[in-house]
Amino acid sequence: MYSLDLSGYGSARRQRALSVRESAALIADWLEAEDLQGITLIGHSMGGHICIRVAADHPQRIENLVLVCASGLLKASAYRTALNLPRALVTGRKRFVPRILTDALLAGPLNLWRSASDLLKDSVQDCLPQISSRTLVVWGERDALVPLPLGELLAESIDGAQLAVIPHAGHVVMVDAPEAFNAAVLNFVDGPQVDE
Repeated sequence: MYSLDLSGYGSARRQRALSVRESAALIADWLEAEDLQGITLIGHSMGGHICIRVAADHPQRIENLVLVCASGLLKASAYRTALNLPRALVTGRKRFVPRILTDALLAGPLNLWRSASDLLKDSVQDCLPQISSRTLVVWGERDALVPLPLGELLAESIDGAQLAVIPHAGHVVMVDAPEAFNAAVLNFVDGPQVDE
């Protein structure tokens, strides 16, 4: 298992945040350099948005795709999305809020603004028909940042995609309902594979 930090976030905070397409290209280059194929690719929020691009452009490398409250179909302004942040933060586990705020402060306002602006401009609608991997779309029922109807639309737009809605969970569904989230992902990954 690999866990990647996007440029501008995590342990790579001091770097400039890359655009969605730049991040997707970087991940694809890394997959090629490591010669990874038949993988399960999981992405949350902007990470899900990036994974959509990777799966569409490099289908031979991705066997299973798990999109968790993925952006990519948002058609709001960065300003309107920012207005939803306080409501999104208080939906779910309150003890996680300090961690989110700390990560946001460490990433810096410029990286956050660039990332938010870029992901709102980069719609993935055009590349969804290109996704051929088994796909699970996981969504928090109470996601205030990327509302559930967008998750439903995403699942409907990817051929054969399954949708798992986690009750009482918000945008950070894996923290709000870890047992339900893990069960949904593991049941999907361990479930019957579709023969081609």
